[in-house]
Amino acid sequence: IHFTFNGRGIEAWSVRHENEEEHIGLYVIVQKYLKNKRCEIKLKMEKF
Repeated sequence: IHFTFNGRGIEAWSVRHENEEEHIGLYVIVQKYLKNKRCEIKLKMEKF
């Protein structure tokens, strides 16, 4: 994948998993878990 960010060319890679849960890797699973935990904690926090 090649795209422009802040006027610079960025080159990256990705893995196609067709949005099927059994094809995603451990890294994505951990990211989703941590995001959900963060959302739970933020809901419990008081607003300033």
